[in-house]
Amino acid sequence: QRITTNTDNLGRVIPNFAARKLINVNVGEEDKHRVLEVMDLTAENRVQIEYIQEGVFNDIKLADSGAHVFYYMQNSAGDINGLYRANAVSGESTKLFDKLNLVMYDVSHDGDRVIYSAANEVTDLNELYIYTVSTGQERLLFPNIGNRGQFQFLGTSRDRIIYQSFQQGGNNVYELDPDTSTETKLSDFSGNEGVEAVYQQAGYILYQTNRGLYVMDPSN
Repeated sequence: QRITTNTDNLGRVIPNFAARKLINVNVGEEDKHRVLEVMDLTAENRVQIEYIQEGVFNDIKLADSGAHVFYYMQNSAGDINGLYRANAVSGESTKLFDKLNLVMYDVSHDGDRVIYSAANEVTDLNELYIYTVSTGQERLLFPNIGNRGQFQFLGTSRDRIIYQSFQQGGNNVYELDPDTSTETKLSDFSGNEGVEAVYQQAGYILYQTNRGLYVMDPSN
């Protein structure tokens, strides 16, 4: 099925079907210029978020509500480096912070919380954080990510995080309460079978192992 009817000036397109919008990163007036836009699924009603003469946009996330865009922007000069949040309607953006080797994993449905990792300059370990925009509060979740990965908010919740982790000889799906740092194991694999990928669809958790695909209802 055709989604976009207006293909003019489309570059790297990132869709969010829950929000019914597209993110577009394209070349500007010159080859080194980059423009970041948000638009509807037909590529109409475009809102320019950022225009830079030199640099890149990384880890772009559009909140499922469609109200906010998060992105990591950087260039060799370092003057624009950092994590930003923009209003998807007005295009107004705000720099939140900058950290070494920052990687953004997910943003909450309402666009108020973001999960990301960054390198500790002293220990060289990758630490996991959650940041709440409305309060300006940053919370350390794990001082070392270790064998954890694929962090994502569970459904529309801003207080439940799921991820894949290898612990105690098994690769499983875990849930984390970001306010108490409490881990709960949701699957129970060990030995020759383990979780390799975690997804969400229609309110369910789907996780793939080396032997098959499983579905879980997180409500029970």
